[in-house]
Amino acid sequence: MRQLKAFIQSPYPTGGARQSGFTAIELMTVVLIVAILAVLAAPGFQKLIATQRIKSVASALNESLWVARSEALKRNDKVSFNFANSGSDSAVADWKITQSSDGSGTAIVQQMGSPAVVSTTSTGGDVLFTFNSSGRLTSGAPSWIELGVPSTDVKRRVCIYVSGRAVTQPASTSCS
Repeated sequence: MRQLKAFIQSPYPTGGARQSGFTAIELMTVVLIVAILAVLAAPGFQKLIATQRIKSVASALNESLWVARSEALKRNDKVSFNFANSGSDSAVADWKITQSSDGSGTAIVQQMGSPAVVSTTSTGGDVLFTFNSSGRLTSGAPSWIELGVPSTDVKRRVCIYVSGRAVTQPASTSCS
């Protein structure tokens, strides 16, 4: 009977309670699997991040054009939207809305640019849109501003029509 009792006794030193946790090999296996999945997912995330950056800048441009038109109506005066661009594929710089017809007046609103996004304009340089006191676009249109991220092939184009309406579309689509 004593031999049987010794055989049935638990091999664990804490009176039968089993210790919980993971072994080092199990943890290393999980870390390896997570690393492999991260490497496979990285290119997709880069494109997603680039797309969101471009959409954010395009949305801010559309909103700023809308604000410029609204300010012209509110102030019953000419208001200009000045988008600074130093050439093809240059970083998106600050843009501003001024109460003047040439963009040189005091800034009503100034929007910070996005250094991660590059732009090209239809003119190859700065673009100035002027709205008259009735909210009509009197200069600068039709025009477009193309936005992209250098490390990806993601590009969008903000088209500004004679009516003052701004539309964002794929860069491969013409603004007509």
